[in-house]
Amino acid sequence: DSNQDTLGVVHALPKRVRQRILDLAKNQFESGLTYHVYYPLTGEGGFPSYAKEKMVWSSDDHLWLILSVCEYIKETGDMSILDENVNFVEGSSASLYEHLKRSIEFTLNNMGKHDMPLLGTSDWNDPLSLPGPNYAAESVWVAMMFHKVLLERTELCKEYDRDKDAQKFAALANKTKVHVNETAWDGEWYFRAYDDSGNPMGTSKCKEGKIYLNTQSWAVFSEIASKERGIQCMNSVEKYLDTEYGLLLLAPAYSRYTPEIGGVSCYVPGLKENASIWSHANAWAILAECILGRGDQAFNYYRKLAFMTVNRRAEIYGAEPYVYAQTIAGRDHPDFGWARQSWLTGTAAWMMKVATNWILGLRPQYHGLLVDPCIPKDWANFTVVRHFRDAVYEIRVENPTHVSKGIKEVTVDGKKIETNLLPVFADGKKHTIKITMG
Repeated sequence: DSNQDTLGVVHALPKRVRQRILDLAKNQFESGLTYHVYYPLTGEGGFPSYAKEKMVWSSDDHLWLILSVCEYIKETGDMSILDENVNFVEGSSASLYEHLKRSIEFTLNNMGKHDMPLLGTSDWNDPLSLPGPNYAAESVWVAMMFHKVLLERTELCKEYDRDKDAQKFAALANKTKVHVNETAWDGEWYFRAYDDSGNPMGTSKCKEGKIYLNTQSWAVFSEIASKERGIQCMNSVEKYLDTEYGLLLLAPAYSRYTPEIGGVSCYVPGLKENASIWSHANAWAILAECILGRGDQAFNYYRKLAFMTVNRRAEIYGAEPYVYAQTIAGRDHPDFGWARQSWLTGTAAWMMKVATNWILGLRPQYHGLLVDPCIPKDWANFTVVRHFRDAVYEIRVENPTHVSKGIKEVTVDGKKIETNLLPVFADGKKHTIKITMG
């Protein structure tokens, strides 16, 4: 969670984000495992009280460090953070670059019989515990996240002149992509996981919990899915998970406690992880639609959780309209649309990211600022000012033919350039950019 939080503020607080990343890396063990809980005031970490003696880890925790480091470097250009010497929990130390390698090694050393990452105590979905005597549950979603991490590591290694590592990670990413598509595709969407007995969940054969949101959005975000499959699984999201108040985390809801499913089936249908509208996960769906180029759909999902929208239904929403709620009661609950756990969510960082990086399309890269909007077709234009590496980019985007995606022409300070990757000026000056979509 702390790594994800940095994504929303790295553009504004790069020095503090740098220090937070190094602090978080200190909560990693030599094996690559990380603590699940982090205490900022002391810098210490721990595991949650519900964790069992065996598998006392969440299968995604250690991988978020890689994504936060890559985003930090793309924003700042500061490769020196990789050379920082950082302690492990045991007391030994290594460069941050080595810490990132250990993260990947931990996943590789903890794979299940379907060659998917072992779930451990959970993954991003905390109560999706899938308990059992074998400790053999596997997460398809973490496999997708692992693929995304491997792609990011490949690119980072090239920038850091580690060509052998880049080749290794690229080959591993390709292997992961092929495997997930061969084994976890259900015809219209992707599985969510395998339970302790090896049975797939989140499939059309399940009576409850047939389809989960995250493996569809992350299939696109992680680049696991082909364009055709990406469209298919996100169409399934719209068909089975879309509601007037946002996207459900899964459907249908679990109607009773199911031992092999675990904690997620303990909740009342339509609340919390049991088929509520989970705001954090909605952000990833918006991002996926932007990647697919479907700007109207992306903005439709974005608008359903936007503050002005929820304020118009305040008597139903029942929470502060100016801050995201963790969950909104789903359609299986009598108080459908009722928001709870406001402030207690990582949604704000991701909504900031999808609004600026994906809808407006301003994405920092290692060698410049990419402009690649995905907007509703009826938007005629927009202007945005972006501070990036000691320069100010005043960007005017025109959409004369009313498309959602596509760049026809780019000018920088009155001169036409042949790419939508704007250069790094780093000169303390303001630069005027005009983008024509088409």
